[in-house]
Amino acid sequence: MSTQYTLLSDFSGDSSPIRRPFISFIAVVCFVAFFVLYMDFIPMVITDPNIMEPNAISGQLRTRNFTSTFTTTVSSVKRLQEADTTTSQISVRLALSSAEAGTDIAGGNSILPHTEFSISNNTTGEITAVEITAQTAITIDDAPVPTNIYNSSDADAVYNKYAIYTARCRIPDYDYNEQTIMKKYFSNTPKMCPADAKPFVFYPKIDLKGFSCIAFDQNTFDKYYKANFSKWNCTYKETFRNPKYQVIDKHYDFGKRLPLVVDSCPRKEFLWIECDLPGTGGKEKDKYEQPLMLPLVKPVMYPLRPNNFGKKPVHVLIVGLDSVSRLNAHRQFPKTLKFLQAKKNIVELYGYNKIGLNSAPNQIPLLTGIQYYPAPGLRSRIDNTYFDNVTRFLWNDYEERGYRTMFYEEQWHYGLFVYPSLKGFKQVPTTYWSRPMMQAVDKSTLKASGYSWCIGPDFPAKHYLDYTYNTMKILGEDRPLFSYSWLSETAHDDINGGHRIDKYFEDFFAKMDRDGILNRTAVFFISDHGFRFGSFRTTTQGRYEDTLPYGFILLPESYYNENPKALANIKANSRRLVTVYDLHATLLELADMWSEGRVTRTANGYSLISNVIPDDRTCEHANIGFQYCSCFESQPYDRKGRLATSFAQFVLDSINHIVEKNNATLKCHEWTLRDIDDLTRLSEGELWTDIFKISLSTKPSAQFEVAGKFIQNANKIGGVEWKLVADIDRIDWFSSHAKCVKGSSYERYCYCRE
Repeated sequence: MSTQYTLLSDFSGDSSPIRRPFISFIAVVCFVAFFVLYMDFIPMVITDPNIMEPNAISGQLRTRNFTSTFTTTVSSVKRLQEADTTTSQISVRLALSSAEAGTDIAGGNSILPHTEFSISNNTTGEITAVEITAQTAITIDDAPVPTNIYNSSDADAVYNKYAIYTARCRIPDYDYNEQTIMKKYFSNTPKMCPADAKPFVFYPKIDLKGFSCIAFDQNTFDKYYKANFSKWNCTYKETFRNPKYQVIDKHYDFGKRLPLVVDSCPRKEFLWIECDLPGTGGKEKDKYEQPLMLPLVKPVMYPLRPNNFGKKPVHVLIVGLDSVSRLNAHRQFPKTLKFLQAKKNIVELYGYNKIGLNSAPNQIPLLTGIQYYPAPGLRSRIDNTYFDNVTRFLWNDYEERGYRTMFYEEQWHYGLFVYPSLKGFKQVPTTYWSRPMMQAVDKSTLKASGYSWCIGPDFPAKHYLDYTYNTMKILGEDRPLFSYSWLSETAHDDINGGHRIDKYFEDFFAKMDRDGILNRTAVFFISDHGFRFGSFRTTTQGRYEDTLPYGFILLPESYYNENPKALANIKANSRRLVTVYDLHATLLELADMWSEGRVTRTANGYSLISNVIPDDRTCEHANIGFQYCSCFESQPYDRKGRLATSFAQFVLDSINHIVEKNNATLKCHEWTLRDIDDLTRLSEGELWTDIFKISLSTKPSAQFEVAGKFIQNANKIGGVEWKLVADIDRIDWFSSHAKCVKGSSYERYCYCRE
């Protein structure tokens, strides 16, 4: 149903309705001719319905009691047709943009800030009024799908431009050392530990009989302390986990003080050493203190499983640093990667793609092989309960095969199993569990004074890597270890922070190599996702880097000698779309590496050892959500058009609804739109999708990003509705202004009123 309206241009000079037919006819003709002549486009415009290049004028629409000022943009001008006969009717499509909130001209509902209407004369003869028909539906163009100029059979050319180039997945590669990017985002040198800090003087000494003993470094003591050690009064106390607390994993305790005897081998794993310095009266600030981690040979739960080949099992080591992309690993770890890439069997995973937003939805599926978010994922099964016996973890599989197991993670208060309000484990889940010591380190005066990330001249990460190395060393060749060693503190909040521990990683692997441990260890050197916040994250390259963490696999040369096909498969998979589900399946196969009945496939993943991932694998096949899929190529879309505006408003409504349903509207500001920063349409291989990705800035100041599906629906305003295909991501720092809801599930969607 159409309604009659008056169009008043700035140049009309008359605000009354057009009543006389002759004047009405002349007005419409002049109106159309103005745009036709202005665009120098006469022959095509009158005969062809194609879109013209927009030309903005100012105008005003009036109807009933509605008045609003608009910017009027011509979208198209065409002559109407009846069958094969061209009529005298001319239709002008206008895009009307208004900064004001108003009433929908056609129906009385709230209008979009950018809306299109069709204007035409309502008869073929005399014109009695200008008619504005119902608003047109939003549509998406059938533009050509982006294609690249590279021939997929030319592997070198493809790989120089693409990290992955398969039938259904194309991930562009970037020069990690490109100078413009380096100068703008990676030029800052990260703050290091103070060079003048005095190093620790006690260290663990691994006894040939399998004991860890307290050793004293006389040379370091003489160089830095210049004192008589015999006058130091040193004691130690054990650091341990105490089950008396309701949430055990959030607490630790100290034992009684005992005299420290150099070269003694106490049967205690985590010691806190304190020495009273002579002549100080025992004041706290004048005490020497340090942590000391002494790995022990602990009993196993199950005997080693025999195999038909008489082969010894190998250590399996997962060592990771949080929030580092594949490309950023090359920037941050030049020493480490130079060492590792000198090994002929090292394999880099170019298409290792995250499956979730942050640490837990990526790391927990690595450990379990099952989805964490959304429901009915694992997260929905652990409210108000411990993680014990909820599901199987990789360490359970290795324990049953006679392995000792290790798990630790830095920034324990943000740990996988306790943050934001989880209960962790009731029983210690692994053989080696250094959480109490890490808690003591973080709460000690060592970190409270000076640069809070350091203990002495080093970051704590050095000591944790030493603990992993010493544990493998004390276990020797016949007692295999499965270790999950996760670091985060130096890099999680600093895109350049990985540089801080490059030397630690290099030394760690070099010592393993020197002692022969590396050649009997399967190494997975990985991250969980790239850097998720800050200015670099808002760039196209930054978005890719967020979804593509680093991953390197190094299996023992002796294993490849027995199974040469394994190396070929892993190398082929280095150019395939890979997830933590595949790494989980690979680690399950390694648990039975010499068994004919070993696992090679799981419900969600392929073992990279025994399978080559199909060339036509998609993100959907790999259980990667649209929001995190790196395979899609993108085409920029109009950020100012109605489609962008409707999507942005839908996203804001969704965020505000999250706050509302959590009864937090009195705590948190309502979000409104500041600007649409980016809008892209995604294609998968040669096929367009109806998925769009939008980045927007808001008031109060924040930046959000999400992917959504465009759905045509005649019952909706503009004929369109949206469906989010992933959680809305917050890509700016928010902890400082979300303190009123800290630790909540909606923390990133809140900007506190106070």
